[in-house]
Formats: sequence, C-alpha cells, structure tokens
Amino acid sequence: MLIFSHAEVVRRVATKDGYLINILKLLSHELSAIREAEASIESEAGLRINLDFDDESMSVIDVGNNINRLKSSILPTDDGVVRTGDGNNSCYGMWDQHLISQISSLEARRSRRRGCLLFLKELFGMVRALQPSARDDFYSLVIPQIDPIEPNVIAPHSPGADGAGSTSSKSSLASGDEPQVAGSCGPVCGAIISEKNPKDEEPQPQLNLLALLTAILSDERSDVAEKDAALEILAATLLYDPNLLRRHVMGCSARPNKPSPDEEDHVYFATNHNDLLLALIRIIACDRDTGILLQTCEVFKMALDTESTEGGDRPSQFLATFYERYVQWLVVPFQYRVGTRSARSLGTYGATEKCVENNRECVSAISAKFPSRTSSLSSHRRENDNFELKDDDELSWNTSYSFMCELLCFCVKAHCYRMKFFVVRNGVLGKVLRLLSMRNQYIKLASLR
Repeated sequence: MLIFSHAEVVRRVATKDGYLINILKLLSHELSAIREAEASIESEAGLRINLDFDDESMSVIDVGNNINRLKSSILPTDDGVVRTGDGNNSCYGMWDQHLISQISSLEARRSRRRGCLLFLKELFGMVRALQPSARDDFYSLVIPQIDPIEPNVIAPHSPGADGAGSTSSKSSLASGDEPQVAGSCGPVCGAIISEKNPKDEEPQPQLNLLALLTAILSDERSDVAEKDAALEILAATLLYDPNLLRRHVMGCSARPNKPSPDEEDHVYFATNHNDLLLALIRIIACDRDTGILLQTCEVFKMALDTESTEGGDRPSQFLATFYERYVQWLVVPFQYRVGTRSARSLGTYGATEKCVENNRECVSAISAKFPSRTSSLSSHRRENDNFELKDDDELSWNTSYSFMCELLCFCVKAHCYRMKFFVVRNGVLGKVLRLLSMRNQYIKLASLR
C-alpha cells in the first residue's frame, strides 16, 4: 500500500465493477444474513421462560431440544460442511482462515462484517486527501442521489420488493411500528427500485452506504470496533457534505413516534434499521463506551450545524423534522428508565417493544395452559425486569448523561428559536435539573450549563 499514492489506490478500487462495490455488496449480504440469524435466535430464546413445569412436561421439552441438537450436530448444513460434536463449536481447526469466506456461521459472518467496515474506514481516510473532483466522483458512487420528496427505498426480499404488500408495509413504518425482522433483510442495502423495467428482469438494487451504516449503528450487538468504524465513515461524509446525511434522513419514510412509557415508566428504543437519527440517539442514551459517545456526539453536532453549510431549504427541513420527531428522545433518560439489552425481561435478548410484547403473549398462553404456575411466573418477572442502575455501572451512566447535556446545550446555542419552544412546552429544565442531586460534580455542571 505504501507504493501507491492515495489517489491511485482509490482510483483502482472505486469503480462501478471494482473492489469497493464488491465490498459493499458483501457487507449488505452479511448484514441481512446476520439479522435473520439473530432473529431466529431471539425467537427461540423468547420461549425459554423459567417456569416450574412438572416432570412430564419438562421431559417432553428436553426430548425436543435433544433432537434439534442432534440435527444441528450431524446433519449437513447449508454450506455443505458436516459438523461433528457440539453445533456451537465447529471443528475446523487450522482451516479457519482458509475457509472464512465459505463458512455461513454467525461468528464467521460477523467477522466478515467487521472486516468490510475496517476496510471502508481506511479507504475513507484516504479519500480525505484527494482532490475535490476525485472526492465528488467517489461519494457519488457510494451514496446515490435520492429525491427526499418521494422516497421509494425498499428492501430486497421484503414484502414490498415484488409489489405485493408495499402499501401495508409503508403504512406500518409511517405509524412508528417496528418492522418485522425475521424473514426480511430490512433496508440494509438501500435498494432503489425503478418503476420502468422494459426487459421484465429482476431490478438490481443500488447500494447506499448510509443505509448500511444505519443498519450497523441500529444493531445493539455491534461491537465497539464496528461502531467506531461506522462513526468514522459518517464523520468523513459529514465533513465532505452534511447535506448527504440530511438528504438520507429526509428520504426515510419511517419516523419514530413520541416516547410513550408503560405503566412502570419504562421507555424502549425500538430497533428501526431504517432510521439513522434514532440509532444515533439510542447510542447516546444507552451506550457506555466513552469513545463511542464522544464520536456520536460530534457526528450529531456536524449534522445539526446548519450555519456552516449552504443547502437552500434542506437544512431548515431537516431541523423541522428533527425537532418534530427526534428531540423528544434526547430527554427520555432524564425522565424515564430506558430499556436496553442489559435489562433482560422474560428471557428476551433485546428489550424492544415488539420483543417484550411477543413474550407477554407467550406468557399469557402458557399461563392459560398451566394456571397453577401463574404465581411463579409473576415472581420470575419481578426478579428479571430490572431497569435500575447498578453501582458498578454508575460512572458509565453519568458519562452518558454528560454527553446528552452537551448535545442539548449545542441545540440551545445553534437553534435558539426552535429549542426555546421545545424547552418551555415540555418542561425540559425541570427534567435536566434533576441531575443536581447526583454526586458527580461534572454532571451538576453539565445540567447547569
């Protein structure tokens, strides 16, 4: 890599049929496959409820689990490889590196996803040193120009991809409901389907890098390295042209509803792989890594800073959407308890609204069949429905609070007129000043600011 200049490296890989497009296609494919695999795991885990069944019922359940374990251990898999022993520990041995591109296990797919992101992170670092014309060509290749007025972004393999069920899918997203995860890859590759197809061939999706980054940042299981790479790419894109991100947000048909707590004042950040702003807010509210929080806060500031850019009416439309749909979620941690993956309830892996609702329906069905076990179920739910802060996690939560206060301060300084009405109408001052009762001095200072 040291032999070539940055311009030559980018020129060789960033072509329509070049290495960069293949990497984006691979990343899109792995994101879809990982989401389907994790959804299958969650659906199975939702049934593992710690109930006091009788011996006969438990024996039937154990027999079924043993049969499934044997099937996954000795039968051929989709990739044509026969696994022996435990299905979770494949005995590939020294051939892991050689077969990594052929293995279809969840661990191998995550490794390929991480590799694609690290490659893109390094490539975008090279793009910063290019001439303006070369940068224009590069970004036009990875981020297509989409008209935000009439978005037609759908997912391949989704119900709306073949024309059937597109109306119902679009209405469900507009109402703020969480899209179905199992059986669809979601808006992972940001496919843009043209209405005219004279040859009646299957339309090819047009890759959108921002849609891929949205899917990664909205995934609660993405590790720190993947989030860091995605945020670095977002920051580089915003330094080039903030309107690219704003156009992508305005072209998204899904908008979150206002936060609605349940009877116990719990608010869940529903997983929406279409919404970039909501994914960034969820990271600020729920993530505990200081470096990720700092990067996310800086990305948000660059996206909301409309004074340093010129884009006609687009920045004002973007701000109107932000203050109408998203700013309410920034103050949620000051008022309610936020549900995250660490607060597992009823055996679920993700504490989203849909996941909790599915488990409640499952619990109701089991309680109707075993009415004598209702008391043990209630006690189990009280023990596992834990949303309180732990002492060993207090420092990380305080760091998250400080970054949220900093972002609110930026909104007050940058958009005084819009922020004034939001602060007055929603009683934000009273919610933020509750932090004065905390022990840490920098948290008190952040709330006073």
